[in-house]
Amino acid sequence: MPYENTQLHVKLTYWSKALSVTVITVGILVLLSWQFDFDLFRRPIPNLVSMNPLSAILFILSGFTLLLTLSSRENDKYSTPIFTFSVLILALSAGKLAALLIGFDFPVDSFLYHDKLELDIVGNRPNRIAPNTVFNFFLCGIALVFMRSKNARSHNIAHVFILAILFVGMLSLLGYLYKVNSFYGLFKYIPMAIHTAVSFIILSLALLFVYPDKGVMRNFTSKYAGSTSARFLIPSAVIIPCVLGYLRLLGDWRGLYSTEFGVAILILSIIIMFLIFIWYNAASLNKKDALQKEAEANLKKMNSELEIKIEERTREVINNEKRFRSMIENASDIVSLLDEENNVLYINPAIQNICGYTFEEIKKLDRQALILPEDRPKALRNFQLALKNPGVPVAVTINILHKNGKKIWLEGFMRNMLHDDNVKAIVSNYRDVTERKEAELKALENENRIWNTLDKMMEGIQIIDRNWKYVYVNEAGAKQGKYSKEDLLGHTMMEKYPGIENSELFKLMRQCMNENITGFMENEFEYNDGTKGWFELSIQPVPEGLFILSIDITRRKAAEAGILKLNSELEQRVKERTEQLETVNKELESFSYSISHDLRAPLRAIHGYSKMVEEDYASVLDAEGNRLLSIVQYNAQRMGTLIDDLLAFSRLGKKEIQKSDINAAEIIEATINELNKTVEHKARINIGKLDNIQADYSLIYQVLYNLLSNAVKYSSKKENPVVTINSEIKDNEVIYSINDNGAGFDMKYGHKLFGVFQRLHGNDEFEGTGVGLAIVQRIINKHGGRVWAEGKINEGATFFFSLPLNK
Repeated sequence: MPYENTQLHVKLTYWSKALSVTVITVGILVLLSWQFDFDLFRRPIPNLVSMNPLSAILFILSGFTLLLTLSSRENDKYSTPIFTFSVLILALSAGKLAALLIGFDFPVDSFLYHDKLELDIVGNRPNRIAPNTVFNFFLCGIALVFMRSKNARSHNIAHVFILAILFVGMLSLLGYLYKVNSFYGLFKYIPMAIHTAVSFIILSLALLFVYPDKGVMRNFTSKYAGSTSARFLIPSAVIIPCVLGYLRLLGDWRGLYSTEFGVAILILSIIIMFLIFIWYNAASLNKKDALQKEAEANLKKMNSELEIKIEERTREVINNEKRFRSMIENASDIVSLLDEENNVLYINPAIQNICGYTFEEIKKLDRQALILPEDRPKALRNFQLALKNPGVPVAVTINILHKNGKKIWLEGFMRNMLHDDNVKAIVSNYRDVTERKEAELKALENENRIWNTLDKMMEGIQIIDRNWKYVYVNEAGAKQGKYSKEDLLGHTMMEKYPGIENSELFKLMRQCMNENITGFMENEFEYNDGTKGWFELSIQPVPEGLFILSIDITRRKAAEAGILKLNSELEQRVKERTEQLETVNKELESFSYSISHDLRAPLRAIHGYSKMVEEDYASVLDAEGNRLLSIVQYNAQRMGTLIDDLLAFSRLGKKEIQKSDINAAEIIEATINELNKTVEHKARINIGKLDNIQADYSLIYQVLYNLLSNAVKYSSKKENPVVTINSEIKDNEVIYSINDNGAGFDMKYGHKLFGVFQRLHGNDEFEGTGVGLAIVQRIINKHGGRVWAEGKINEGATFFFSLPLNK
């Protein structure tokens, strides 16, 4: 509104807040007075009634509700607590008012400080809340509820209730001033306290000032002359009669004059004071009216002069229009006028030079069809933004299609001049920036590719400017520094790593920056938390400062340190183990000697004597005696074989390998010939592909003999025993396999096959000492190979051994 007094509204809103705080303060002071028995705020004038604690609480609630209302005038963010407090005030006051009217006890006003209230006697009655006080709070609750509405009628109703509160408060205060008990007390009930009446006057003014531009207040706060006069006269109409009436009664109480004389003096004083204020108001209005008349006369004179200037200006405008039209028609940039519906009103001839279309062709086309699909939403947003912001230039960059189908870039501004009667259009001007945009896009693409590559590198990248600030850090570099990228960028190295300026690394970096040279170092870096890490740093001077490539070598350094430590420990362990092995070897030699000499002599004696007994007493012994004698001979012979195998097994540990190139076919043939001489069997031996090997001939001969004799032995109970020998080269190894179709074995016991004395079949099934496969494994291990087996019960077995290829 042109006559809305915004400045006054702001002041009244401020006063509403101040008055609300005053009411809250009074309520808090009264409650403290009741709590600590301090009469100054509970009863400011001795012998008068004290403010009830319920009144103090309701004043505090009302004040807080007003403060929340002032804070949420625009967005209702405190709507719920405002409504809750308003309803609470209304409920408490309505309940107490109903109790007073009906006559039942609703002790809400004696809940706090009950014992103290019983001792605070007023007119032979304990302190309770006054009926007129409850009535005012009831009106206050209703007013607060109605003020929440944005409806103008609701504010009018709220202001009527507020004026009623003001009237009751002023009536009670005048009753105390004029000593009229019926003004502040009703019948037998306790009267309203004097500071309760003052608080109601303050509260009602605070309520009126919350919305000074609404309801009844609207007629008193505008810039109109009536509102100005009212603001001047209303305080006078209230204060002057009250003061003069009190002075009149004061003289009457002291006997200075008679009642008639006092009334005459009062009326005369009121008339004189109001005549003075009316005269002053009339003079003010006359002055404003005179100023308005003078302004109208000046306006007429200005209008006359303005008409002359308008004629002159019109001629200038016509000339300027011709000049500007000529400039626009010959401009190299596109200039267009659009209406509010985005229709083209005018486009200068530059459109044909840039886009290939004439003005007539553009008018027939859908303008959106010229814009690339991905740019259409942006173009529409720019147009709507210009519509919403008259006079404000809107920067525009769009992609459009030339008439020949080529994509071109246009850049310019759009300004809404619809409000300007001289233009009444949205003005836009564009220039062709295709070459520049294409160059920028290419440069940006290259730059993004570089930065993306740097960001994804596993090595740390940092760029430090000449003030030692981080201007770029990739993810790996930030992780190495135990910070996020955001924590480092914009900060100096000294801020993030205090003391780094005293390090050898910083010394090298300063040298690289000052002397424009490249640096490299392996650096152990200590973090702020005391932990350390090793980094391989490559430092390169760049225009910004320094480019630093960092590789985390902490694990490598730890591994190197571990290897050095391990080597040291390993040398000691090798030395100790060598000593142990030498001792064991001596013990084994002693053991071998014992087996060779000490065990063989008794066995020979047993075997010899048993033969002598057999030769000399075979006829004397019965069948059972001869059977037992043969068992003794067999076991003595088997024990001798076992001792021979153990000696062979033990000698393998001391035997040095003498490798040579071995023809596989020849050694297999020699082994089979030996097997045929020493073992009776009916097995068919098949020989497949055989690869030559490099090994110790005698030892490999032993391996092949042991494996073939095992295959023949364990397949001997089959009707058609078959043994097959093959080899293949795989993963830089020669792998030999010897397969039979004999008794086989259970794979879950396969781990026992190559142990000394470990057998999977009883001696009653197949003879043996359990040392042969252990010898095979030891020989192959000494050659750096492997031994393993596969089998199934009654389906045969396959034994494998591998030897490294000769390089």
